[in-house]
Amino acid sequence: GDGITIAERINVGFAVNAPQGLVVPVVKDAADKTLAQVAREENLLTDKARDNKLTLEEIEGETIALSNLGAYGVDSFLGIIPPPASTILSVGNVIPSVVCRDGEMVVRKTVSLSVAADRRVLGELYAAEFLNYIKDRLQNPQQVI
Repeated sequence: GDGITIAERINVGFAVNAPQGLVVPVVKDAADKTLAQVAREENLLTDKARDNKLTLEEIEGETIALSNLGAYGVDSFLGIIPPPASTILSVGNVIPSVVCRDGEMVVRKTVSLSVAADRRVLGELYAAEFLNYIKDRLQNPQQVI
């Protein structure tokens, strides 16, 4: 239907360019897993996608989508929210950039992140907080481990 359903689980769908076309495997209950567990499951599902061996359960139920076009040389983009997800996080290419650190110009690796969300579900303030949360984790990876 057209209504909004409050998800009880955080299921992350991620786009995989497979021989049979674009598929979106889903890591279920991602919030209840460690980063290492999510990464292992993502790798397993990516391999299954490329071998055309995903089950229906492995491609349904996403609540948030992740799209990374960095591997294709795309520096930044805004993804389109795939139903039934309410939000998509778009990740661009990691590139060297000149940034100011402690008053000095230095070269650091940077990445463009953008969020598109159904504002009936996730307002702009929450989207900004989500991006800041991810930025903080990328800048302080010791907090993730």
